[in-house]
Amino acid sequence: MIENRRSHVKYELKNITDERLARIALCHLMPSGNEMTGALLEGYGAVQTLRFGLGERPPGYDQTTLRVWRHHFAHYDPAELGQGIELAQRHNLRVLIPGDSEWPSGLNDLDRQAPYALWARGGNPEMLTRALPERATFTGWRAASSHSLFNTDRLATGMSQEGVTVVATSLPGIGRMALASTLGQPGGAIATFAKGLDMRNERLPDRFFDRVAANGMLLSETPPGRTASRDTLRGQLRLLAALSAMTTVVETAPRSEVMKVAAIALNLRRVVGAVPGKEGSIGADASNELLSGGLVRDVTTPADILRGLEAFGRKQAFITAVLAGPSTSVQTATTARSDQLQHRSSPAEIARGPSRTALEPR
Repeated sequence: MIENRRSHVKYELKNITDERLARIALCHLMPSGNEMTGALLEGYGAVQTLRFGLGERPPGYDQTTLRVWRHHFAHYDPAELGQGIELAQRHNLRVLIPGDSEWPSGLNDLDRQAPYALWARGGNPEMLTRALPERATFTGWRAASSHSLFNTDRLATGMSQEGVTVVATSLPGIGRMALASTLGQPGGAIATFAKGLDMRNERLPDRFFDRVAANGMLLSETPPGRTASRDTLRGQLRLLAALSAMTTVVETAPRSEVMKVAAIALNLRRVVGAVPGKEGSIGADASNELLSGGLVRDVTTPADILRGLEAFGRKQAFITAVLAGPSTSVQTATTARSDQLQHRSSPAEIARGPSRTALEPR
């Protein structure tokens, strides 16, 4: 017991001086997306944020606010952090933080609700740094109808065949069907988890997530050794919305968590689509509500999603051109886009657009 305590002394908060380790500690300490933590990280970095938790006072915060925020620190266990690090090593998990070459830049749009760190596993880490228009999210009910599962398979397969990376939750229903549709396809998938990546679901056949990871990536902001909670599920919703240029709602209810993904995506100025359903059917109400409000695109074929990705790419190219220089750069970008559109004969070609760097700076 004494030996074990000594081995974890380096994980006591006062002894942490490394930015990566400090961010990992915050994942064990703080709720996902805590805005005060995000503000302190933005202004002072992770190591100093821990110092504020231990007693130093950041400017601009009153004692009551600090006391409420610091109550999370009272439950910190350095042995738990040590165990999480050991589990990450045992399961060959990468720990990513902002500034790493593999950090998905789209997550920075979450601002103060961005993950403190990410755990990742898979054979295709370059998927994490693809341009946003090269990734498409699918979301929907866990208890999806057979018709919606068929639609998900058709749409996600179409995306993956075109080389677009599918992003979906690891949970049953629409998300897991979207992931299954990418197996053996060139686009691959990013599966997001609300629990630690060491928590395997042995009931799934043929080591399902190992197969997803072979040509894709598994991603979570929850440390290894931790199960899913309401807080981490909310974090997973933000990942789904932020990782892609377009989110497609296949089937859900009006007040479901899936609708929150759509709302987050719209707030991030991403493109949102919905698959229309038969009036009066339980799972079609939310999609039809979204479509009737005029905020989202009607999605019935893979080409509809490809056009949505292209529209986002055009917007990104225009914004980049405007911010980069004088009006001539805007004209050049617009002309180049027009020339490309004139010479394309299919939605798949339209979606490919210009080079990756032109769509989204890395």
